[in-house]
Amino acid sequence: AVLALTTDVFDPASSWYHGQWRGVPTWANRQPAVAHYVQIPSADATRTLPGEYRAQALDVLRVEDGKVAEITVFEPPLFAAFGLPLVL
Repeated sequence: AVLALTTDVFDPASSWYHGQWRGVPTWANRQPAVAHYVQIPSADATRTLPGEYRAQALDVLRVEDGKVAEITVFEPPLFAAFGLPLVL
């Protein structure tokens, strides 16, 4: 369901494309979560080192009856509070 909402973000031909993404499964607030990191395309390399993935969002999932009922998103400045690095 999450991927269906973000198809354009993952499509290199889309104007919404930010770069290659990496998701890291984790837990936050005793709930399943995914820490999202993005590798900036080489045209934007002034912001990052080659091969680096930078923190983008932490999605915390509230699951009810085996389905995602809610997603709470935290921005990169809060990654440290969850013990997550800003760069992979």
